[in-house]
Amino acid sequence: MQQQHYTIPLLSLTTSQVLENCKQLEGRTDDNSPPTLFICSYPKSGTTWMQAIVYNIISNGNQQFQHISNFSPFYEITATWDLATNSIQSKYDAMHKRYNCRAFNTHLLWEMMPSNAGMKYIYVVRRGKDVALSLYKHLSNQDDTDCYQGSFTEFLQRWCDGQLIYGNWLDHISSWVNRSHADADDRVLIMKYEDLIVDLHSCVLRVVEFLKQSDHLCRDSATLELTNYMTFSYMKEHQEQFMPISVPWKEGFSFIRNGIVGDSANYFTATDHCIFDEMVRRKFPDGIPAWLRELDVL
Repeated sequence: MQQQHYTIPLLSLTTSQVLENCKQLEGRTDDNSPPTLFICSYPKSGTTWMQAIVYNIISNGNQQFQHISNFSPFYEITATWDLATNSIQSKYDAMHKRYNCRAFNTHLLWEMMPSNAGMKYIYVVRRGKDVALSLYKHLSNQDDTDCYQGSFTEFLQRWCDGQLIYGNWLDHISSWVNRSHADADDRVLIMKYEDLIVDLHSCVLRVVEFLKQSDHLCRDSATLELTNYMTFSYMKEHQEQFMPISVPWKEGFSFIRNGIVGDSANYFTATDHCIFDEMVRRKFPDGIPAWLRELDVL
């Protein structure tokens, strides 16, 4: 098997063999095999929130689950794979068969993903400055080799330069959003974090409609009662079911922090704003493209 190489920085939990497995995952083989749904984003853009939304829709609000990653495991880490057979761990297969949906969460670029029969993708995007702040809080509180040690301004400069995990934020959303717009690809649903904050119920109905069109992943309408299990406050109250278990955390860190839109304004200095704005100018010297203006995430 010829391995592909990618230039974006990745977690220490990822290997080149795992990346090859991710790219080569087979799609749906027949009507009896579950379709595959990828919950995708740049880190700290609302991936865990969308996992909770999808799980509750598909399970009809079944709260008897130990951890959300048992339903939608982190796609590109070694622990998700049986490396002896280069296949998904059997414990995840059992859960996927139970709900007739093979679900994963991922931060990979579109080019690093499989694109086969029965595969669908929900990509969540969030305002860039809030993403940068949230990722800083996240990485500086990991208690492992990926822990970031340094000031926020130093972090932001490296983040804008694409030197941190998963590379440059604008490159990432361009890989997904610009591509899906250009190709008019109905396999990809673009969702905004800010919309989840403003009108969660309407967003849930959009996901329901998308799943109904996706090989009958969802057959029932989402009710207001189900939406109550998907709120930010509910997830915070039940954080033990959502806080990532793939990495250790420093004592006292709350993975689900506050869910505030624009919280970065409380942290960004004039220098930080300049660093971010320079990144945008560098990426788009001829002006902000229409698809990015439409997203309204700058």
